[in-house]
Amino acid sequence: MDVRAVSPALAGRLGADATAGLVELIDTVEGHCVDIVMERSVERFDRRLSEEVSTLRVEMTRLGADLRQEITTVRSDLRQEMATLGSGLRQEMAVLGSDLRGEMATLGSDLRREMATLGGDLRREMGTLGSDLRQEIGNQKFDLLKWSFLFWIGQVVAMAGIMMMLLRTVGS
Repeated sequence: MDVRAVSPALAGRLGADATAGLVELIDTVEGHCVDIVMERSVERFDRRLSEEVSTLRVEMTRLGADLRQEITTVRSDLRQEMATLGSGLRQEMAVLGSDLRGEMATLGSDLRREMATLGGDLRREMGTLGSDLRQEIGNQKFDLLKWSFLFWIGQVVAMAGIMMMLLRTVGS
């Protein structure tokens, strides 16, 4: 508090030193009161906080027990459902397995039949192609012999022409 805050009438009656002392006393008492109020407030807050924490701990313990019980119940229900579903799945798998085996056997026999048919067709086609190839090779051989023969005749005629020219040049 400031000395100027004291009313002039009171300051005039008390005097300057007494007014300053009064202001100092009020400041000291005010500080002491604030400390006491703060101390009591902190004590009340600590007590209230302790009560709430203990209440919270009790409630957490109760909730933990409830949660454990619920987890146990859910776990047993899940195990029972899994067992039921497991047996149902096993039965379904057995049925599907037998159906699949039947389909595989049918497909296997169909595939063997188709392969046998394709094998016979392939053999026929290969026989036809073989005879066509032999015919074509025979024709090619004939053409080669024909052209070879014509080449030999051309060689003989060329040699005869060269010989006649030589005989005429030697004979003259």
